[in-house]
Amino acid sequence: MRFEQPWILLLMALVPVLAWWRVRRHLDAGLRYSPAEAVSDLRMTLRARLARLPFWLEVAALCLFVIALARPQSGGNRVREAGKGIAIYMVIDRSGSMNLPMEFQGSRTTRIEAAKRTLLEFVRGRESDPIGIVAFARQAETVSPLTLTHDSFSALLSRIRPAGDGDPENATAIGDALALAAARLRNNAGADLKSRVIILLTDGENTAGTRSVAEGAQVAAGWGIRVHAIDIGGASAGAQRLAAERDLNQLVHLCGGLYRNAQDGEALQSVYAEIDRLEKSDVARMRYTGGTEEFGTPLAAGFTLLLSGWVLSCTWLRRLP
Repeated sequence: MRFEQPWILLLMALVPVLAWWRVRRHLDAGLRYSPAEAVSDLRMTLRARLARLPFWLEVAALCLFVIALARPQSGGNRVREAGKGIAIYMVIDRSGSMNLPMEFQGSRTTRIEAAKRTLLEFVRGRESDPIGIVAFARQAETVSPLTLTHDSFSALLSRIRPAGDGDPENATAIGDALALAAARLRNNAGADLKSRVIILLTDGENTAGTRSVAEGAQVAAGWGIRVHAIDIGGASAGAQRLAAERDLNQLVHLCGGLYRNAQDGEALQSVYAEIDRLEKSDVARMRYTGGTEEFGTPLAAGFTLLLSGWVLSCTWLRRLP
């Protein structure tokens, strides 16, 4: 049993108020005796004890009418109406510098491990959003296509490791990674989604690939994909660092996202929380279909009680003038 309009049950709160008002009105209109001895010898008959029964039958009938208005229903099917989610590609740098140390939750870890842990925290609670993962060093590769099944991400992320020193893969192809994620979003994200988003996490300058950061940004912007950039390259100065910051700022300017620098794990978590607040999905909801209306039962019972109270007040419990 459920109610189609459960908010109507709030009217039940008015029933005690109406009952109190009726009782108070009756007392004000009744006779008052000064000395209690004048009625002390009178015996309470059954009729006298039940004198208020019509009143309480009216109160019960009013409660039943409120229940009927709330439209009780039985049976039917519980159907989940999916809200409009946001298709998201998480793009993670796995170049050699991602193996550098970083403070995270009070201990030392690597940039790549901090990135993995905060990614999993971000994904948790976004059940309505199809999410995919792209990792890149010199080459960009799809770790996971868009999926609503996020339970596999922990195992998939454990396989992402930074390229080692001397490894031919040890480079940073940000532009290619952006273009790959954008193409995946364009070709595989459903048309009913609220929007398409890329969250890029990197710690360096674009040093490889066939596309520059600006070219990758133009691909994403051309398909209406918003890009947020998280820079965990630290606060060091130098031409390469300035070039990386310039490229990422231009990227988000073209694609309408935000750029943030995160130098430790706490700042990284704060950035993901900020993006989480910005990219809100429509919440899925549950509804019932095919139920049987049951309002007739409380309605009929209410009228029965109301009629019974009226008959009693006009016959056996009628008040004499």
